[in-house]
Amino acid sequence: MVLTRDALIARLTRAGELSPNGQRVVWDLLNIFRFDDQGRLVEEWVRTDYRSFLRQLGARRDGSPHGPVRRAHFVAVTPC
Repeated sequence: MVLTRDALIARLTRAGELSPNGQRVVWDLLNIFRFDDQGRLVEEWVRTDYRSFLRQLGARRDGSPHGPVRRAHFVAVTPC
C-alpha cells in the first residue's frame, strides 16, 4: 500500500471458491484512489488480472474452449 498527498494505491490478492463446484481461484487487484484537497474521493482506477483468473477457469490462449484471453486493462470509475 502506498499513500501520497492525494492518492492511495493498494494491491490486493483475493481467493475464494466458485459455486457450484467449489473450485478455488486466486486473483490480483490494483486499486488507485485519488482524493481532492478536502479528502473526498474523486477518482478510482481498478486493475484486475483477468488473464490469470481466466486461466484458472480453464480458458486457453488458443481460443478454446472459451475464446482468446485478453490483456487486463485499467477501468476508471468516477463517483456520482
